[in-house]
Amino acid sequence: MIRYNITKAELEKKIRKVSKTWFTKARERTATFKKLKKYKEPPSSIWGEIKTVFMKAQRYKCAFCEWPLGGARRGKITYDVEHFRPKNKVKEWPPTMIKGKKGLKYSFSTGGDYPGGYYLLAYNILNYTVACKICNTPLKSNYFPIAGNRGDPTEDLESLNQTEKPLLIYPLGTIDTDPEKLITFIGIRAVPIAKRGHNYKRARVTIDFFELNEREELWYGRFSVIRELWRALKDVHTGNDTYIVADSRERIKWYLSPGSPHTNCARVFYKAFRDDPALAASTYKAAKKYMREKGMWPDSGRK
Repeated sequence: MIRYNITKAELEKKIRKVSKTWFTKARERTATFKKLKKYKEPPSSIWGEIKTVFMKAQRYKCAFCEWPLGGARRGKITYDVEHFRPKNKVKEWPPTMIKGKKGLKYSFSTGGDYPGGYYLLAYNILNYTVACKICNTPLKSNYFPIAGNRGDPTEDLESLNQTEKPLLIYPLGTIDTDPEKLITFIGIRAVPIAKRGHNYKRARVTIDFFELNEREELWYGRFSVIRELWRALKDVHTGNDTYIVADSRERIKWYLSPGSPHTNCARVFYKAFRDDPALAASTYKAAKKYMREKGMWPDSGRK
């Protein structure tokens, strides 16, 4: 995960360009939910109208796993508008089935269920992200683990965050901690930066929740980025051909940019190469060995 630097004011401006009436409709619907004291959507929702705003803000990647999801037109099929805090009933996470299947054992609470859900946040733009269908439907579903206590229905996200202490990380804007200060990588494996405390809990739960170390497509995507970044870095440091060196510098810049797949992983590997080339080499070799063991090593091309 990485942070996508966009302010609430910038989001609002972009949404108004897409739909001049969206905020009016959103306020009307939220007022209805407040009156009913529950979420009850009219025949059609309207958050899909502004999906492209979040797609562009997130550089056409899933907010949680950084998997690339396509451009503005065809990408609409592979993205879901995800409510960070569920608008309907919140279920306890992890449920017994997931605990047993994954062997999850936490020494800390992840919060219980929340029957009413966060209905007042159904149209709060800082409660939205766009996510891949895997992160959104089977994994995120109606779960929202917290370390604190469930807050009363409110539209005040700042006070809600202080009360609830969310265990999942919100990557848009500055309302939450920068994900790169919580999660790092050892090769293609995501790990918490902190060794204890709330930041450790958040990183560990986020990694477990979105199965960031369990999904083959993420292993392959991260390794592909590391492999290409390794080649580009080697070319820059050992190459004599001016064109190849210049092209490699451009590729390095791309892999470290917010628009590249798996940017956090790439930035960690780049820093390792810069600070300790031997460590980077061993990391690359370990990742390659792991991919081979999983039967996912691309045999063609340079080694």
